Amino acid sequence: MRALDHALFMLEHTPTLIDVVHFSKRLSKKIICEGREPSAEMNRWVADQSMDVQHNYAQVLDMIRHSAVEAHRLRLVAAPHSGKVAADILKYCAQQHAGIVVLGHGGSEGTWGFLKSSVTKQILADFRHQAVWVNQ
Repeated sequence: MRALDHALFMLEHTPTLIDVVHFSKRLSKKIICEGREPSAEMNRWVADQSMDVQHNYAQVLDMIRHSAVEAHRLRLVAAPHSGKVAADILKYCAQQHAGIVVLGHGGSEGTWGFLKSSVTKQILADFRHQAVWVNQ
């Protein structure tokens, strides 16, 4: 959540498009919602998720609704997860021609614990000609 809050704040006065993406093994196809409000399809999918996912989703919606980012620049995306998080993120970014990826983490091991994770290492190693924001 802190990573999203940071990205919304830093990008609010830019023309940058912002995709808020969640990867799930329980999806067979992408669900994409333009703007601040989720679609019925996204709401049905979220209702079938764990309480943690539902809670995080509610927080994301609240955060983007209260941000100064224009609705036409926002997309909520739920995408299939292959089991390799870093590869999924990199593939999505390449397909969308993303110039910035914002990463956060839920660990409590401080900066070293974050930087030594395999997901972060792979993103930092393989994300080319773009910016990677690491939010802790």
